[in-house]
Amino acid sequence: MKPKHSTGKTAPRRPGAEPFWLAVLLALLLVGVKATLLPAPAGSLLDAVKWSLRLGVVSAADVGFALGLGLAASLLWIGAARWMPRAEPAVRWTVRGAFFLSSVYAVLSWALLQATLQPFNLRVLYLVGDWRVLWSSLAQYVTWMRVLALVAVPAGVVLLGCRLARRWSLARGRLSPLGLLCLVALAWLPLWQAARSYVERRWPSPRIWEHRLARSPHLELLGSCWQEWFSAGGFTPVALGSPALDPAELGLRPPAASGSARTAWPLKRRPRHVVVVMLESVGAEYVDWAGGRYRTMPHLARRIRKQGVVVPRFYVAAPYSCKSLLALCGSVYPRPDWRLVVQEGVRLRGPLLPQVLAQHGVGSCFAHSGYWGWRNRDRFLRAHGVDRLIDAAELPGPPLNSWGVPDRQMFDAVLAWLKRRAGQPSFALAYTIQTHHPYPRPRHMVQFPVQDPELQSFLNAIRATDEELERFLQRLEAAGLLDETLVIVTADHGESFGQHDQREHHFALYEPNVRVPLALLYPGLRQALGSELGGVRSQLDLAPTVLEALGIPQPEPWQGSSLFRPAPPQRPVYLVTVSNYAVLGLRQGRWKYHYWVEQGQEELYDLESDPAERHNLASRHPELCRRFRRRLSAWVRYQQRFLDRYTVP
Repeated sequence: MKPKHSTGKTAPRRPGAEPFWLAVLLALLLVGVKATLLPAPAGSLLDAVKWSLRLGVVSAADVGFALGLGLAASLLWIGAARWMPRAEPAVRWTVRGAFFLSSVYAVLSWALLQATLQPFNLRVLYLVGDWRVLWSSLAQYVTWMRVLALVAVPAGVVLLGCRLARRWSLARGRLSPLGLLCLVALAWLPLWQAARSYVERRWPSPRIWEHRLARSPHLELLGSCWQEWFSAGGFTPVALGSPALDPAELGLRPPAASGSARTAWPLKRRPRHVVVVMLESVGAEYVDWAGGRYRTMPHLARRIRKQGVVVPRFYVAAPYSCKSLLALCGSVYPRPDWRLVVQEGVRLRGPLLPQVLAQHGVGSCFAHSGYWGWRNRDRFLRAHGVDRLIDAAELPGPPLNSWGVPDRQMFDAVLAWLKRRAGQPSFALAYTIQTHHPYPRPRHMVQFPVQDPELQSFLNAIRATDEELERFLQRLEAAGLLDETLVIVTADHGESFGQHDQREHHFALYEPNVRVPLALLYPGLRQALGSELGGVRSQLDLAPTVLEALGIPQPEPWQGSSLFRPAPPQRPVYLVTVSNYAVLGLRQGRWKYHYWVEQGQEELYDLESDPAERHNLASRHPELCRRFRRRLSAWVRYQQRFLDRYTVP
């Protein structure tokens, strides 16, 4: 029996009520996420007001996304209710699912922005690779509270939205929920435009944290999908119509580089073996013997003082491992876009380092404490002549983390391979992993003068790698192999810990990301060359250096030059990174130039007077920027065509 006060009828529910409340709650969630990421006010009332205004600016795009999703959901629901009543339940759950997933990504983007200081998009997800390998880097951010928030917050948004729609469906008002949502959206449009104008005027460069924070993570991801799936891919040269420059003008063919019979090796005795130790994610500023502030590699520094030579201005082609591998093995710049030659199983016409070595009877071993299978690097290396691949999948002992095994196991495998080939010329790449995020801590920690706990762990990981490298060199010496082995120590790229509001490595081209250490160890080398090799040098120069040391001519297509040959003073080193932003750059002489492609932003630094890249001089030197931009545009055009010719169809 129904209660006497009940009429037996429920209040009419308008289809647009639920999307309205879901949009409101999603907008509040997104604003709350930005509030936790925006630097807190200093404490005064005026600072609090300024902070509130900045919060409105950086969250304007998020509110716009929530309102847009609410409008689309309302129209879809109302249309189904009017013209396809049977489909209304499916539409209802589709709308709820869309808001639930949007709320999940809101919480997830909060964690990602905290960890990387970058919004994610399709490019970043492409570069991430195998998530199973990435797990140890993610695990430290996975706490019970965050997992609970990832489920509870989106569920709360949907459940509360449904309840509000039932209780306050706006059914008795004259204005429908859809009409109210339209009014709010129309009122928000000029505010959104004002916020965009403020960002472009006050925070124009993507290197500024507030500029990146002002981007909606949802729109960033959706926009990148649209851009990459429905466009030609890559990007056009910076200055359209720039004239083509030949390789010599671009600085890609230094004099006496390709196929020269005249040797530049400075000693009478050549090494029988060459070992390249490639440190993972170690920038030059974290290594004492490379001019860094931290005494992280004392053992190697002592050896360098006795018989080593360093290259203080040594740059990677791109701050990403797969692109570095191509530059190292092929002496060729990687693709000037976000695609990976290594990942896509491309065969190259020109010989890579292992193939050239094999033609001259030199065996090659590529050993890695991680997994060569990540991004199909194993397939790429096998297709280009590597004799022996060793990685964490076959190395004994317990794993270090999901990225691989302790470096000691990899060094032991390299030593065993060299011993088996003691009487034959050999090349080995020993690629470490312990300095990769999440920077596992050694048993005995050294307290470096830093406040960032991640940087503290990272510096200790370098110190532990130095100990393993010293142990490897001692055992190489005990086996009677060290005196006939040229040892080259470098890194695949650098790493950022807050400099320029950057973390990780592949988001920008600042010095912590792209300048890496390089040392060469061999008896008599320091006496012949001095303690340093001058000039600005590139990762492309490593393969020609290996061939020079072994007395093998350099192939014609290679774009680098042996480190033992003088670098032309005006030879530029080109840089590229394409993750959530496309950034081109070059280092030439004292100047370092960056061009943010999508934004058209320029940065120019005088590294002799400003090594930390704090003062952007682009506005003071427009003619120099124009020349560098023209050169970069010509390089992009040339490199795209070069790789088309260099690739087997």
